Amino acid sequence: RTALDWLVSGRSVDAAEALQKGLVNRVCTPDSLLSEATAFAANLAGTTSPVAVALTRQMLWATAGGAADAREAHHIESKNLCHMLRGDAGEGVSSLLAKRPPAFPMRVSADMPPWHEHTALSIEHVPRVEADQRRVGPTG
Repeated sequence: RTALDWLVSGRSVDAAEALQKGLVNRVCTPDSLLSEATAFAANLAGTTSPVAVALTRQMLWATAGGAADAREAHHIESKNLCHMLRGDAGEGVSSLLAKRPPAFPMRVSADMPPWHEHTALSIEHVPRVEADQRRVGPTG
């Protein structure tokens, strides 16, 4: 109901409401935003399999807006899980049990499953943003 309210009304949502309704995980002050984002990214990079993250993102994009039906999405997800069991999943469990940081052996550049190219969402429709058009931080 909340998402429908936001979509239909088109009203602005402040940070407090976004946090309370679960749209965001945390609210930061402008001064702490960069350090908190950097810490979040470092934690993510140090504790997750890059291949698992890439496959998850790919599945989210491939199924967004009904691009893949439920049966196809389940089939691809099952194949991805089996693929991960041959590599990074074992390291994830081993590192957890040994209480040490993981050293995931799989790499996105070399270890994506052969079917991933068939599930990749085309981004040809997304307009390119030239470097001089990008904005970082507040403008004005």
